[in-house]
Amino acid sequence: MILTKKEDNKIYFSWSNDIPLGYAYKEVDGYYVFIFEGRYGFWREYSLKAISDKLIELNKDRENG
Repeated sequence: MILTKKEDNKIYFSWSNDIPLGYAYKEVDGYYVFIFEGRYGFWREYSLKAISDKLIELNKDRENG
């Protein structure tokens, strides 16, 4: 998974083959959350874990203080 671009306070996520997954944005509490985009009917555990890992990375500064 890659972070493809930052635009309008959103960070877009896609797979390396340019399949868009969705985007993260910062909520009013300061934490990033993820919004799925597209018409995907199911998600494998590795996909969800990759998204989770990126959110943890983005929110690391918030968790530490």
